[in-house]
Amino acid sequence: MLNQEISNQILKFEPFYQQNAIQNLFSWNELESLLNLRPFVNNQRFHIISGKTYNWIGPDWLTDINTYPPDLIQAEIKKYVCYLSDCSRVNSKVNALSNDLETLTSYPADAHIYFSVEDIPSKGFGIHYDFSHNLIVQIDGQTHFKVWGKCEKDSPRNRDSMDEEPILDVVMNPGDIIFIPICYLHSAFSITKRLSISFPMNSNATNHQSRDWISLFK
Repeated sequence: MLNQEISNQILKFEPFYQQNAIQNLFSWNELESLLNLRPFVNNQRFHIISGKTYNWIGPDWLTDINTYPPDLIQAEIKKYVCYLSDCSRVNSKVNALSNDLETLTSYPADAHIYFSVEDIPSKGFGIHYDFSHNLIVQIDGQTHFKVWGKCEKDSPRNRDSMDEEPILDVVMNPGDIIFIPICYLHSAFSITKRLSISFPMNSNATNHQSRDWISLFK
């Protein structure tokens, strides 16, 4: 799934942006199915970027009471950017891209699915840096990304504003990708409803999960 040009760019471990690079990776229909599958809305896996604390009473028959109720999810996804973590095996294409990244970098990869379902501008996490390298694929909608310079790992992780000009200042459209290495300050501002997948690669880990794809009638 990764062509040679993209692979070479990633191995430089510097920020880059490329238009129309990866298509047909995931869909809104697939996301809807995941949100209606209880294990994917556990409060350790499903995240609402609201700053709120949510509480509910777990109904009978649930093996995991720490799953968001459907009516709560339906209400909150109309207001905030949300994301699902531990999603590198949600379909065979996402799993294959995760495998490509792991083979290329030797770093274990995950997939985080970010989305907002309304055309409400949102700044998400604001200006911050991550402790992993990230390849981000825009699936639908538009997201305004800015990337600034690299920080030390012990510097403040979040900023209110930046004085210097960004290295990258781009509007992501479907199929576009952006690579943001570890400790590079960046922001993601949802312009329209948005669906994207971030592939974080942990440079401090070595324990890869199996990428074998289970086929019932192989």
